[in-house]
This record gives sequence, structure tokens and C-alpha cells, in this order.
Amino acid sequence: GVRAIAIGFLVTEILGCISIFIVSSKIYGYKLVMRIQDMWKPILSSIVVCFVCSMPFFRMEIPLLEIFVKIVVALLVFLLMSVLLRDNNVHEIKKIIYNQIKQ
Repeated sequence: GVRAIAIGFLVTEILGCISIFIVSSKIYGYKLVMRIQDMWKPILSSIVVCFVCSMPFFRMEIPLLEIFVKIVVALLVFLLMSVLLRDNNVHEIKKIIYNQIKQ
């Protein structure tokens, strides 16, 4: 069923990440501790976004409206978290979007 597919996908992703961790550590010297230091801010932001969007007051009778509201709220919360945590990834994304629009 769907649960088995999700679990299989999760296991596959974890194994893939482990292999990438090993290769990047040996080739580039990008250790696991460095990777965790780079990833804790986006992971924390994602957890907060997930928590906020799962709040019961975002339940609506019109599914399409609910999805739209949750997308907007998720974007706003993620941006707010990125500003509060001073995450440099937002600045990089902003530069990429700006360069794409400029072209």
C-alpha cells in the first residue's frame, strides 16, 4: 500500500544520504558535523512550518482554498524563521530569483 511505498522511499533516501555523506567526506572533506551546522536552520524552520500548518484553525471546507492558505502561511512562516535565524540561504535564493528576473 501507500504506507509501504512511503517507508521504502524513506529507507532509499536515507541510504542515498549516507552514501553521499561518505563520498563528500572523503573527496571534499565536508564532514558530518559541518553538514549538520549548515542544515540545522532550514530543518528547524521546516519543523516550525509543519507545526503551524497542521494547526486546526487552518481546516476549511473548500480543499483548494485550504491548500492555497497553507502555502501562503508556509511561505510567510519560513521566511520569518529564516530572518529570525539569520539564514543565509534566503539571501542566496533572493539573488537567484533576482538574476532570473533580470535576464
